[in-house]
Amino acid sequence: MGVDKKYTVPSERRIIYALFFICLVVRLLFKYLTGYDNYELFVDAHRYDILSTQITNGNYDLDIVAYLSAPLYSYTLALSKLISYDYWETIIVTYQFLLISLSAVYIYKITDHLFDNKLQSIAASLIYIFYPLTLWLNFTLTQETCFQAYFIFFVFHFLRCVQDQSIKQLMLTTLFFAIALLTKSHVLMLIPFVSFIFIVNRKLLYAFLFPCIVFLYTIPHGLVNLKLHDIYTLSSHGNASFFLLGHSDNTYDCLIKRAGELGDFSAFGCDPSFVFDKEYIDPLHGKINQLSVNERDRLRKEIAFDWITNNPAKYLNLKLVGIERFLLPGLDRRQYKTSYWLISLIVGLSIYIPGYLFLYRKLRDSWREHLLLPSIIVIIGAIFILFFPVNRFRVITLEPLLIVYASYYYIKWIPERWRNRIVASMT
Repeated sequence: MGVDKKYTVPSERRIIYALFFICLVVRLLFKYLTGYDNYELFVDAHRYDILSTQITNGNYDLDIVAYLSAPLYSYTLALSKLISYDYWETIIVTYQFLLISLSAVYIYKITDHLFDNKLQSIAASLIYIFYPLTLWLNFTLTQETCFQAYFIFFVFHFLRCVQDQSIKQLMLTTLFFAIALLTKSHVLMLIPFVSFIFIVNRKLLYAFLFPCIVFLYTIPHGLVNLKLHDIYTLSSHGNASFFLLGHSDNTYDCLIKRAGELGDFSAFGCDPSFVFDKEYIDPLHGKINQLSVNERDRLRKEIAFDWITNNPAKYLNLKLVGIERFLLPGLDRRQYKTSYWLISLIVGLSIYIPGYLFLYRKLRDSWREHLLLPSIIVIIGAIFILFFPVNRFRVITLEPLLIVYASYYYIKWIPERWRNRIVASMT
């Protein structure tokens, strides 16, 4: 359990309102003080702008050459443009700020559900609110913020569903998992783990129903892609490109060492144009990016596996880099200025070490109740090692739940005289 529950806590409603408001204000201040626009931090934002405009014009083809994009975020942007084309960016950033503020409330709810301690739950939410590695994502026009919020909503309802015999909780669990999946596809890897957790908690029917109901949500756009590209998609479709990006001479050097000169924050990074540019000419296969989705995916896998076969030493180096990046939190030391990398490492370790320690303790005491976090760790490890390290995936999927577990030690270390002050500040 969490810390001693003798401290007086404010009403549930006051806690929720306070956490929501604090998170919203922090995001507004961060955007205002940094001065970044909604595009400059990630080039992906321009792609979603283009795709959403296509949707408003009746074109539902989300093929961006490297992959077929997951549909939900582009449709969300399209809806904001239909509401007001002049103010659509303001609408979507407001939506993302409200969504992530609500997710801070759900971090509180998840912690309270797992450990039944209000003070620890407040601490977890506050750590999540001020944790710096997602602040710039929340106003950028990319999938990450929406995915993170939807996934956190799923986690809460899934934990409730495991504990309660409730069809309502099952439906909410499948709903939020499905919209997270339709926003960003890597969570697809979690489905067998979710069913396994249901099985070990003696909910065999739920283990069967969960993937079946989630599949139903994929039908509308899955059929669109079946019609347009002769392939049914559960979310995005681009694992072949993802795999090739991590196993190619085009990206090898930029993955194992600094990719170009340092800018204000980091080096330029890998150039992915060989999977995005339709005019790219492969030395053996020509303009593969102009082929059908099925054919170009087949060739990308073939090229990647040929590269692995012909470059075993380089392949081993990449796997070692993947393991290192998986084990060490924060930004890539090769690509970022030392000061930013070091800050991110220290901040990351401040939740990774206590989070893993408390997870180990809870698995030893009652492992069936705490299998979700290990499952998420496994899928993030698979992404970093089998494909290549993408820190955003870890930040938005793994780290919120690690914060939940790490909060135990932060409350434990707070002097007793300060604990009531923290609670009183929430009233």
